[in-house]
Amino acid sequence: MFEITDEVVIQLNKVAIKRVADCLGIVTDNKTFTVVFSEISDTEDPLFNLLDTFISTYRQYQNFHIILEQNDFQGIPRTQFELDRLENHILRRDETRQALIDALAIRGC
Repeated sequence: MFEITDEVVIQLNKVAIKRVADCLGIVTDNKTFTVVFSEISDTEDPLFNLLDTFISTYRQYQNFHIILEQNDFQGIPRTQFELDRLENHILRRDETRQALIDALAIRGC
């Protein structure tokens, strides 16, 4: 089973934050992504909720893999329950990514 690395998730988050900021007209030059994320939050625009959910679902997916690795399962589910949970995390991750992409596309971003 393919696991997305922490580095890939960080890059995905940065790209998503940058795209949302650009869409909202927020200047990102010389700012940390934490500052930009906060500025997006301050707009109270619905895109912030989608972005926040996007970041959260990727983090939940990563956390589940960490739990599997800590249990010495090398990131691989061992039971049907674990497999179902992993599939749920993947589904939520993919749905929230698509919702954010769709919302940005509707705005022409």
